[in-house]
Amino acid sequence: MKGFQQAVGCLLTVGFLGQMPTPVIAAETPAVIEMPYASSLTAKDGSIRVVLQDSRKVHVTIQKMTQEGSDAYYDVVLDPTQSGAATTEYVFYLDCCEYNLSTASYVSTYQLTIADESTPEAVYTETDIAIFDPHFSDKVNTTCYRYAVTMLEGTTGGVVATVPKESISNEVRTVENQVTLRYVPQTTGVTGSTTTTATATTTTMLTTSTTSKTTAITTTTPIATTTSALTTTTTAPAFKLGDVDGNGMIEVADAVSVLTHYAKSAAGIPSTIDFRLADVNQDGKIDVADAVKILTCYARQAAGLPPTF
Repeated sequence: MKGFQQAVGCLLTVGFLGQMPTPVIAAETPAVIEMPYASSLTAKDGSIRVVLQDSRKVHVTIQKMTQEGSDAYYDVVLDPTQSGAATTEYVFYLDCCEYNLSTASYVSTYQLTIADESTPEAVYTETDIAIFDPHFSDKVNTTCYRYAVTMLEGTTGGVVATVPKESISNEVRTVENQVTLRYVPQTTGVTGSTTTTATATTTTMLTTSTTSKTTAITTTTPIATTTSALTTTTTAPAFKLGDVDGNGMIEVADAVSVLTHYAKSAAGIPSTIDFRLADVNQDGKIDVADAVKILTCYARQAAGLPPTF
C-alpha cells in the first residue's frame, strides 16, 4: 500500500509538471574543436556545429548546393574519444548563401549528412540549410546551426530528429536540433572446428585361476577421431518497455529518467536515453506523457493489478 501511495503522489506531481516552466539544468561545458577550413570557404558568415557525447564515431559531410551543382566543403569522420572530454562540439565554418534580390530568396543552400559508419539506415540528412547573408538582413549578422547527436544501440537502424528550434538574439540566428542515430552493433561470429584425437587405449585385466596362477589378459580398444563444429554468435539483449534504467523493474526511477531527459531536451542540453524503452506510448517522442504511463504502470503493480501501458 505504501508503494501505491508513493506512485499516486508521483502521478499528481507529474500532472502539474506539464503546466510548470521547464526546469533549468546546468549543462556541462563541451570541448570545442574548430575543423580545418574548407578550401571553398570565402568568409565565416556562419557555422554548423555537431555536438557528440558518445564515444562512437560519426561521418559528417557538408555540401553547398548551387544552381551550377554541388561543392563539397567538409567530408570527415569525427572521433569524440580524441578530445578527452565527455561532450565534444565540432565547428564547421561556412560562408553565406547566395541571395537573389529579384525573388528575395536564397538560390544556394547547404546539405548536411550525419551518419553512423557501420549502419546504413542510421543516416540523418538535412537540406535547404541557409546561412544568411548579413548584407541582406537587418537582424542577422551570423547564422549557427547546432545538432546535438545521440547514438542509440538497437536491433534495427534508424534515425529520429526533433523539430528544429529557431531564434534570433543579438544579431545571431540560431537553429537547434536534436538527432538520435539508432545503430546496430557489429557482431563478430566465431566459426571454427575442434578436433578430438585419441590414441588407442590398452586395458589390462587380471584374472586368478583356481591354481592361483595369474593370467594377464590385454585388450586394445581403438577410439575414433571426432570433429565437431563450434559456432559462437552474439544475441541482441532483450528489452522491457518502460524499464529505462534496464534493472528489470518498472519503477519511479524510470519515470524520473524520462522526465530528466525531457527537461534537458527542452533546454537544448544533450541527453542520452534508450528510445526503445522510454517511448512507452510509441508516439515517436519522449515527453511527460511517457513518464505518466510509467508511473501508472508502477502504481498498478503496487496495487496488485496487472501492469499495462
